[in-house]
Amino acid sequence: MEVAETTLVYTSSSDVFTFWHLTDIHMGSRYCSEGLLDEVVSKIKDDPKSYWWLGGDSCDFILYQDEKRFDPEGVASWISVADLANLPVCQVNRVAERLRPIVDRCLGVGFGNHDDIIRRKYSQDVHMLLLGKMNGWRNQKMVPIPSLGYSAFHLLRFHRVKIRKGHGAERTLTVFLHHGWFGGRLKGSKALNLERAFLYYNCDMAFFGHNHDRLALKTVMMEPVKKDNVWTFHAKTRVAVNSGGFLRGLAFPGVGTPYTERAGYYPTSLGPIPVKYNPERQEIVILE
Repeated sequence: MEVAETTLVYTSSSDVFTFWHLTDIHMGSRYCSEGLLDEVVSKIKDDPKSYWWLGGDSCDFILYQDEKRFDPEGVASWISVADLANLPVCQVNRVAERLRPIVDRCLGVGFGNHDDIIRRKYSQDVHMLLLGKMNGWRNQKMVPIPSLGYSAFHLLRFHRVKIRKGHGAERTLTVFLHHGWFGGRLKGSKALNLERAFLYYNCDMAFFGHNHDRLALKTVMMEPVKKDNVWTFHAKTRVAVNSGGFLRGLAFPGVGTPYTERAGYYPTSLGPIPVKYNPERQEIVILE
């Protein structure tokens, strides 16, 4: 497990930050929704207070040597026969180019099971390859994008700068990120695992991926607060997000049959669930 820290500056009590967890893109699969990825990248780019993490399985990374999983019908149309000689690098280059417009607001890069299989079985560390490429495009005056491994705590320090009165207060938001380990056909099992995350990880927000479903929930933790010598209660909101992926579970007519369709997995909506945070009010809002 990794630990990262980032300081974000704001100037007004009304400033709101938006956080995105882009995971399970599966670039290189014929069923990857590259158009949706471009839309999300555009939204992040257009909002100066949008920040994002890249989760695992950003590329499909299924080589033709993998007899169990490789299906030529599922290879993206832009991949040539010659590209098969170094498919991981070809896919990394493609996804990095799509994310290039927003590298300066990337908070960290994690990896998933597809990335790990390539490292263990084929001696290619695609995670570090992608991270290096993204850092190469980043403003060199900025702190390099950190590797968040398979799971990480990320402490976000919010610092308010008051224009005429010097420096303001600090707020800390603790975020837990994990590629994910739970699944199931129904949303109930995933919702249970999201809620259980707060039993083991002391955080304000938690993001997971892996199962390609799209689900979010809030929990409330009550704590006593004394103000003007009077005791009252404060409801601290915590948010857990099962980030949706970019891999279509059903193919368009005449475009093959993905494994999800053959296995009868239930359809789900695609794309990440952004979360907004106002550091002054310490308010967390899930956007559907």
